[in-house]
This record gives sequence, structure tokens and C-alpha cells, in this order.
Amino acid sequence: MARDRALRLDESGASDPDAAAKAWREVAALDGANPFKEEAAVRALQWEDFGKEQRDFMAQKSADFQRLTQILPLTSVTEENKVQLLTNYGGLYGEADMVNLISVVQPADVRARLCAPYLQSGTSPVRVDMPVDRDGEPFKGEIVVAEVKFGKAPTMINLPSCATSMPIEVTESESGKTWAGVVPGLGGSDPTIISPEYDDLIPWSFWHDYLTASSPSGPLIGVMFSQMTLPSEFNRSTVQSLRGNVELGVGGGWAGDFSLWFEPSMSIEDSGVERAIGLAGGLGLGRFSAGRFSLSPLRVGYQKFLNSDIDGMEGFTGHAALRFHVGGGVQLRGDAGVLRAAVNQSGQDVEGWAWSAGGGLEYGNPVIYNAVGSLFESEGNSSSSDEWTEWTDGSLSFGYNVAQGYLPKQDFIGTMIFMTKFTEYDDGAYVSIEGAYTGLLGLDSTNFALRLGMASMNDDEDVVYQLGFIGAYNGFEESDYYMLGMEGELAYHLVSQLSIHGYVSLNALALSDTEGETKDEVTQEVIGKTTTMSPVSAYLRWVTPANIYFNAGVRADITGSMPISGVGEAGYVMSLD
Repeated sequence: MARDRALRLDESGASDPDAAAKAWREVAALDGANPFKEEAAVRALQWEDFGKEQRDFMAQKSADFQRLTQILPLTSVTEENKVQLLTNYGGLYGEADMVNLISVVQPADVRARLCAPYLQSGTSPVRVDMPVDRDGEPFKGEIVVAEVKFGKAPTMINLPSCATSMPIEVTESESGKTWAGVVPGLGGSDPTIISPEYDDLIPWSFWHDYLTASSPSGPLIGVMFSQMTLPSEFNRSTVQSLRGNVELGVGGGWAGDFSLWFEPSMSIEDSGVERAIGLAGGLGLGRFSAGRFSLSPLRVGYQKFLNSDIDGMEGFTGHAALRFHVGGGVQLRGDAGVLRAAVNQSGQDVEGWAWSAGGGLEYGNPVIYNAVGSLFESEGNSSSSDEWTEWTDGSLSFGYNVAQGYLPKQDFIGTMIFMTKFTEYDDGAYVSIEGAYTGLLGLDSTNFALRLGMASMNDDEDVVYQLGFIGAYNGFEESDYYMLGMEGELAYHLVSQLSIHGYVSLNALALSDTEGETKDEVTQEVIGKTTTMSPVSAYLRWVTPANIYFNAGVRADITGSMPISGVGEAGYVMSLD
């Protein structure tokens, strides 16, 4: 029985040799017929020797550790010598103990270099928090410790003990603002908490439950019904219209209370009265809110009407709008406005006040990434060798688009494109259905888009204006995106079949279906990929007599989330007339 107990203690003898030695001494000390006496004496002596060696080893390790804690901070000892001392210590006592010694190395830049290879194998938990927006959702930020990336905050990371006092930076993903600090002391049962702070961080969220709020940080888009009562001198008592609204906040700081707005409108057709097209735009001055209600106290701008029996009526306008925020970025809006308008009637200038009231729905939810953009900007064309027929009524085109610098870290993007288009320039409307597939140069993306808008051509048929709305779907790698936006284009015929184009788009809505996307390794939360991209481009277009066309130009981004890129496109276009 005594021997059996000693054998069991043998199994844990490496961690407690004294207990094993004591058990074998007890076996050797038993009197009578003891066949295990000699064996037990030998085993007891072995464990006693092992325990002494272990105590000597730990004493030497402690002495070496204390000696190196005095040597490693010395600036007179070269970095190469410190590396050799640490390497020798690690070879004798293990990597974990060597990493603990790195924490005493001076100066700080040397310590950071020596600790960097072990940063991602640390075991001390560190929680990196982020500020939250007005809906309580945290912002995202890229974590970098001593130039080593650790993924997206907010999250939990693990650092080694040598990371104490090392520099840490967290760059907020949307604004690009960087918070810099140092890693505080590590260790203990609770995680170390790091809380970055940023100045004037724009809350990418709809505002609610606040007493006051500034203009939106991202675009709003809406559709409104409105009725305007005109002075009797204007030959038309009322105008009922549908208005499209786009509003974009100017920015933070002193500009945080201002927004830019733009509203195209088209009158609802009345019997015997020509349809009217309206254009308005201007500056919004702040917002106030209480609970889920918000008020835009003043929107000032300029309004002009075209293509009707009040053609040419224009003047300064002012609006006020009251909204109820349903949630998820959707709001019901009612508004009222006044227009000090002038129009020329039968050779006489007539002025008067027009009043309007209306309402509708708005949506505003700023986003991070939208891959639809305007990869496919080609207009429908047909051509011949002796005349300019750039602006055909119906066309089908397909081709290949190559963009360089379109996405960060993506040198080239090649896209197969197609488009069908029908345009009535005389009546002022266009409809196009477009598609694109990108999968040949490292980016997997499938796009479909519908464009609706107004178009007009000058009498010489060498200038075309277009203004409209975009609805699009984009299957981008493992995510689905849906986009709404507003676009404008101006094209000018230079010579022969050559034209120059300017294009601008405001993408106001992009919702990401995150099903199937990658998850954060620590929090297991789905990682979203959304941003705004509102492109501006300028390009030359040449349509050859063989119906082959070429585009070449540059694209920038209003939001700054994408780099400037060069664009080239070639394709074939056929008329549907």
C-alpha cells in the first residue's frame, strides 16, 4: 500500500519532487519483510537530487532575471548585445520568460522593435472600445500596435507583457481620423481597457431622441408631392408636382449646421395644360429636433420652371420642413414654401408670390462602401461617316471597361458592360437598363442598374443635358448591395464623332446584405463593408463609323472614399430604331 501511494506521487514528481521523495522514504523505513526497501531508498535519493537541481535552476533563473533587469535598461549596452542576452535567456528558460524581460528594455523604440515579433502571440486581454453614434452603434476603427495591425475595433485583442507603454493607434474607418496613445499596464484578471477619443467625429446615423441636432452628415433622398398656388396673373392657378429631394450635409465644426439641397420636379399632367419641369437648389440652415420629430427651420434657394405655359418663371424660394423619424433612416416629411417669382407674359414682366405645401417620404443612411458607382456611363449611340447622330432614341451597347485606381489596393478593374437605352430628348425623359460583370482582374462583382431622368438637347443638337435617378443592385464578392442615387450629365459635341462628357452622381442609399460575410475572430460579429462613393468623371467619347466607340477619362469621388482613377472603355453600339 505504501509503495502504491509512492508510485502515484511519481506521476506529479516533476512539479513536486519533495512529496515524491518523502513517500519513497516512508516505504524504505518500513520494518519486517520489506522487499521494496532498496528500491525505495534509490527512488527517494533520485527525487531528492532532482528537487535540489530544480531549486538550483530556479535560483539561477531568478539571479539571471534580476541581473538582466539591471543591464537591459542601460543605454550604453548596444541593441545587438541586448538581443544576444535575451536570446541566451530564452534558450535556457523559454520564450515566455524572455518576453517578460523585453518589457524592461530601454530606450522605448528598441523595446518596441524587440517586442514586435511577439505581439500577436500575447495572452494578456485588452479591450479596445470605440465611441458610439447617436443611435448607440459603435464606430469602426483600425487597430495598430507598434506598426502591427490587429483588425477592427471595437474588439478584444491579446498582447504580451512587453507591449506595456508601446504606442497604439486606432484610425476611425469613415473619417480617417487617428487616435494615438500608449498601452497601459497589462495583467490581472480583468482586461485592460483602451478608449480612443476623437474631435468632431461625425455621427454616421440618423438623429433622434436629441433636443437639437445639426444638418445630416450624409445624403438624404426623398420623393414629395406638392401643390403650388400661383398668382392669377400667371395664367395658371395651381401646379401639382412630384419632387425629388437630395440633401447633403456640408460637414462638421462650423459647417455642421449647413446642408446643400437640390430638387428636380415634374408637374402632374392636367387636361389641356403643358407639363412643367422645375429645378430648385440652395442652402439648408440647421435642424432642431425633439424625440422623433425634427424641423428644418429654413431652406433658401432658387427655383426655375421650364417647358410649360409658365415657361421661364423663376425666383428665390424658401421652405420649412417638419419630419417624423419612423426609424431605420426613414422619415415622413411635410413642408411648406414660398416663391417670389417673376415671369414674362405677353411681353410684360409679371411678379408675384406663390405658395406651396406638400409631403412625402425621405430616406437617409450614410454608407461605407458601394461598388455599383458608375462603371457603366456609356450613352446610346449610332453613327455614320457623314453626319453626327450621337443622340439616338434607342440603342443597345456592350463593351469592356477598364479602370485604374478605382479601389484602394486594386491596380486595375476590368468590367464587361451592356446597356439598353430609350431617350425622348424632345419630351425630356430617358430610361436605361444597365449591367456589368467584373471577374477577370481580381474583383468578383455583378451589377444591374435602372436609370430614369430628364434629358434635353439644344437647337443645334450639339449639347445634351441629363438629370435623373439611379436604382441599382450589386453582388460584390460575398455581399449584396442596393443603391439609390441621383445623377447629372452634360455632353458637348466637339468635332465629327467626338464628344466631351462631364458626369456627377450622388449615391444616397446602399444597404448591405451581410449574410455569408466573414466574422470577427474574437467577437464573432459579422463584418460589414459599406461606404459612400459619389463619383465625378470627365471623359472623351469617340464613336467610329463602324459603331465601335471608345471612352477615355478620369474619375474622382466627392466623398473622398475612393482614389482618383483613370478610365478606359471600348464597345459596340447598335440602334434599336
